[in-house]
Amino acid sequence: MLHSKLVSLLKALTRKEKSLLSRFVNSPVYNQHKEVIALCNYLLSLPEFTEKNTSKQKLHDHLFPKSKFDDLRLRHVCSYFLQVCETCLGFIEEQKNEDQQQINLLRAYRKHGLQKHFVNDFLLIEKTPPAHSKKSTIYFLNRSQIFHEAQHSNFYDTSLSINFLKQSDSDLTVFFALSKLKKACYFLSFASVNNASKPALIHEVLSFVEQFELGKQALLDCYYCAYRAIEFPEQRPFFLLLKEKILTLAMQIEREELKELLALTILFCEQRIAEGASIFERDLFEIYLTGLTNEAFIDNEILSYSYQKKIVDLGLRLFEYEWVLAFINESKAINEKTLKEDVFLLNTAKLLFAQSNFNACLEKLSLLSDQSFELQIEAKKLIANCYVALQDSKKERLVNQQLKQLLKKHPGGVPVS
Repeated sequence: MLHSKLVSLLKALTRKEKSLLSRFVNSPVYNQHKEVIALCNYLLSLPEFTEKNTSKQKLHDHLFPKSKFDDLRLRHVCSYFLQVCETCLGFIEEQKNEDQQQINLLRAYRKHGLQKHFVNDFLLIEKTPPAHSKKSTIYFLNRSQIFHEAQHSNFYDTSLSINFLKQSDSDLTVFFALSKLKKACYFLSFASVNNASKPALIHEVLSFVEQFELGKQALLDCYYCAYRAIEFPEQRPFFLLLKEKILTLAMQIEREELKELLALTILFCEQRIAEGASIFERDLFEIYLTGLTNEAFIDNEILSYSYQKKIVDLGLRLFEYEWVLAFINESKAINEKTLKEDVFLLNTAKLLFAQSNFNACLEKLSLLSDQSFELQIEAKKLIANCYVALQDSKKERLVNQQLKQLLKKHPGGVPVS
């Protein structure tokens, strides 16, 4: 069961999400099976999941201690518990989208003929200043749906209905333009620009966007600049305008949307750096700082090692040693639990190496465990570089041999987290 969908899902939940799941399972609205409650309580009480404590026999003994092992009976309980988990996950995501909740409520009021409640809620939405809502692509789709509900209500006069229809259409157009620009940016980023044709309708979208004054629609401006920067990578002005907008408007953009925008910008910078344009390293560093400040890189309270590696390596190349030291110490609290100490040790060793403190670097690396193949590979490479710097060719050859053996243990020699 350790590698089952159910256990994988439970492992991915945060502490708050596990607490909510427990309340879900104990609610008769979502579950009326006592065995599911027992299974939930047992699995959530485990400090960690292992082959032994999640085996079918262990689960069956806990749920049906006086019964002979029945695989079908156990699978039925696990399957129902998984359904409740998935319902809970859907509920969590729905709660994050206040606009969608409001749309569903307005639709319910309209369909049930509750005109007074519809009007009160709709007027409250209209009075809410747009600046109070962080912008995202989905924000404009939601706004379009809200005005769509108002237009379809049967108690507004014709003139109001037309105004609501226009507002719905306007928001839907912005949603369409954002979606097309975003997809076009990814298309140009991953495709061979010289051989690929531009995505369909992009000319019409660009013409529409250019009708807006700069700064009037912040998110649209960001993706417009991103597209132009990727389309003409040799021309720096569009990129500089994009960077300026991200740095100044980040607080106005919804976190997931900001994460996508940053990902596009980071990919662009990395491609330019790979082509030899080192001037983009400082730009990339500033982009990473913006993402960290706005917690755009954190998922489920964890900052992945891949992000940490890129940020630390870049900071060291730019000789930002004091900043890197502070970052290593602060990010330790949000490392993946099982790799928390190893990531901290490896990052610290990298800093020591950059400062030419090779013996201290080797000492830190000697404390690493072997839990992560990727960290082992990184450590071996760093150890070999230390011996190169210390001019110990014998130990360098030995470490390189160990590195080759380590790579052979993994299919294709590709390190993974």
